Amino acid sequence: AVIFVSIYYLYPSVLNSSWFRHNGRAVRFFKVNLISDWTMTYTRRKSRCGLGMRHTCKYDGETNEKGEPHGSGRWFDDALEGEVLIGCWKNGEPVAPFFSRIYGTGDAFRAVRIPFIKASDDKFESTKWWPTNELPVQCGIASVECSVSGAFYNELPEAKHLVDLRPFEPTTSIPELFDSFYNNSSDHDIKHLLIKSDDPRGIQIGGQVHAATGHLFHQVDSIVVRVKKEGDESTRPTLDYMPKISKQSIFRLEKFLIREEEIDDEDSPDSQQIPATVSTTSPIDKTSGSDDEAITAEEGRRNIPGFSMEVDGWMPSKHRDVLIFFAGFNCPLKQALENFGQLLAMTKLDSRVYPILYNWPAGQVLTYHSASRASHSERNRHNFCQLLKGLQHEGIRNVHLMSHSMGAQALLGALIDKEDGSRSDSSLCFSLASDCDEENRDNGSFEEVDGNLLNCKTVTLLNPDFPLVPFREHAFHAVRRLSRTITVVADKQDFALLMSQLVNGIGVYYGYEQPHALLPNDANKKHLGYLETVGKCVESLYFPPDVVSRRSINDHDYMLFKNLAPVMLMSDREEPTDKAWMDLDVIDTTGLDTNVADIRHSTYNLNPSLIRDLEDLITSGRRAMDRSLLYREGNVFSYCSAPSFVNM
Repeated sequence: AVIFVSIYYLYPSVLNSSWFRHNGRAVRFFKVNLISDWTMTYTRRKSRCGLGMRHTCKYDGETNEKGEPHGSGRWFDDALEGEVLIGCWKNGEPVAPFFSRIYGTGDAFRAVRIPFIKASDDKFESTKWWPTNELPVQCGIASVECSVSGAFYNELPEAKHLVDLRPFEPTTSIPELFDSFYNNSSDHDIKHLLIKSDDPRGIQIGGQVHAATGHLFHQVDSIVVRVKKEGDESTRPTLDYMPKISKQSIFRLEKFLIREEEIDDEDSPDSQQIPATVSTTSPIDKTSGSDDEAITAEEGRRNIPGFSMEVDGWMPSKHRDVLIFFAGFNCPLKQALENFGQLLAMTKLDSRVYPILYNWPAGQVLTYHSASRASHSERNRHNFCQLLKGLQHEGIRNVHLMSHSMGAQALLGALIDKEDGSRSDSSLCFSLASDCDEENRDNGSFEEVDGNLLNCKTVTLLNPDFPLVPFREHAFHAVRRLSRTITVVADKQDFALLMSQLVNGIGVYYGYEQPHALLPNDANKKHLGYLETVGKCVESLYFPPDVVSRRSINDHDYMLFKNLAPVMLMSDREEPTDKAWMDLDVIDTTGLDTNVADIRHSTYNLNPSLIRDLEDLITSGRRAMDRSLLYREGNVFSYCSAPSFVNM
């Protein structure tokens, strides 16, 4: 027991103590030799004993006036637990964005930057027992480090403040937040194009605007794409998830000779030579061959020509799309950033869209109903509208909206019509969907307030905690008139939503008054039972006959699902039904069991099938019928995924 405690507790505590790191104790213990600026060798202790092997560590990149890593650079350590890290540094510490891996095991990590809007009175790591948003709105930028491959570490993901909180001003804060993102492209070189022709407004090319008009859509009969070959003076290749590195840092090609000077006559060798080559793929590549056998990365790069594309009459858009995320109930800002950051780290979404987290008063377990009211409060709707106006002022055009759990109430509550039937202020920031009825366009209540309107490309509701009846009555109409691509990710076995249905059903039956956006609930006032939610009722997202006749749904065919597939999955006892299915895509995740927690409520940032599909949805805007999913019935789809216990 004494030996175990000494090795696994006392020894690490001493190494991490400030006493050990001062007065050269660490240098003498690890026998550190400085070979050149930021190139060192040291002895890695084996089995907590005095023996060990010599290893090399090196930093190559930008530094501050103190000589500490600062800016863009790369760290390399060839020990078994050593780390290879490429990315950004701030006063000696790595900050997002960066990508790293453990040299010996290959465990990979990624850190992303996330701007956030703090529209609540909660602290960074906790929520208030009684949710409020009386304080002025603030904004900031967080760095979130996540495990992405190999062993997933218990302490990750971890979110930290990268830029201190500051007051949010719609006209000035958005540019400051976006300026924190590095331009990962090189001179707007285009490597792939997404051309869409399914919109009545015209052709749309991803990331491009029509040069003559500056619009996203344009009526054309042909598109000319030119392929150009990059010259010798072209920009260096960069990783799409990393910022561009300075010429003096990791792309310098050289051979260096490491010679260690003695610092201890008994333990250090007189000299040691380690030939190495620095390349764009590995900072230090130890070789044993002759100089003639060494092929530098520069020579290899000359043999592979680079190509890019350009479209006649079109030019790159000034901005990327924006993805706004609403976290769920009882989710502090830090946890919300970590959940959203894990999704971004597992994909390449942050290299294609500007992610923004909208933090609303999420409450705690015993204040569920208070959090629900806060999500629909007039102040919360106003705060979200200010964010949209800031995006308009910055010139953003395309916006994706995504929510999880009760975050759907905050999102839909901001877009649902006012009690007098007019569009909400947030809804007026968006243009109407291209297939929305002309009657709605001509109606005075739907008048577009200016020409700088946002285009809502997708709306994604992840396990939405939103009542089914009001969603049918008015919430779906509020979002469908803004976007043609609406996706609901649902799970029949979602335990958190089961508890929500129970709590709300009991509360409504005994007289609890829900917010206006969650009405009507007359059936639950008369009978004690579950208050059905959208996130659990996978096969119920259709219009019942009474709603069809009362709201004249058939006269608004853009609200009805029409893309019925030629093949449907059903049992022999089932009969095809002629229901008025809502024009949205329902993704049933009930059959997934890989990286799914027991309550089955937060699958979106770890399950590989769902992650890849969400990335495809945001980047391409394609409906489920055009993605790799199985069609079941009506508007319901599922994934091709085997259970985790199945082996071949």
